[in-house]
Amino acid sequence: MTNYRCQVNGLLGASLPWSFSTYWQSSSSESSVQGQWHSAIDTFFNGTTPTGVKTLMNADVTVTQTTTSTMSSTFHQTTLTPNTESIAGTDTHDSLPWQDAVVVTHRTALRNRSGHGRFYLPPFGNDTVVAHILTSASQTIVRDAWQAVRNSMVGAGHTQIVLNKRPLKDGTAAFTIKTVTGFDVPNKLGVQRRRISKVVPTRLTGS
Repeated sequence: MTNYRCQVNGLLGASLPWSFSTYWQSSSSESSVQGQWHSAIDTFFNGTTPTGVKTLMNADVTVTQTTTSTMSSTFHQTTLTPNTESIAGTDTHDSLPWQDAVVVTHRTALRNRSGHGRFYLPPFGNDTVVAHILTSASQTIVRDAWQAVRNSMVGAGHTQIVLNKRPLKDGTAAFTIKTVTGFDVPNKLGVQRRRISKVVPTRLTGS
């Protein structure tokens, strides 16, 4: 089985990059996995049944590329197959702050820190949050859309995985792979500070 990293890339406000990635194992070729990933992510954002996540994003949030990389035994990228994407949000409300993100958490049979992974979606429109939490309708859209991705990828013979890149205190070796058995979408937003770490703020001064 070969280890792959499948990634989504996009832009916030036409200039600030965002991305998320997941890991998969498969006996299929890199190009075959990428073909499935490209199709699954198109459904994730553009779908009608289930509803696509682009309906939660403002037009200033775009998806520009999907990629699949073959990973080495130490999970460094060796080769890459890309597809250009052209997806923009359709929510007419202003975006939440760029660092605010809905989190999708991957679960394995292990109930400890090394037994789960996560990714951060791009910011949604501000109408998706009421009283500081994600609305049930928005939460359901994300859950159903990611379920469709997993159904597509797993149905094609690919197994989603998470791993620890460093040795753990319990003796678990680095790069130990765990199979993802499910996922959850909380209604509490996460913060992805790395997305804005290089943004230079405009300051107003006082005396």
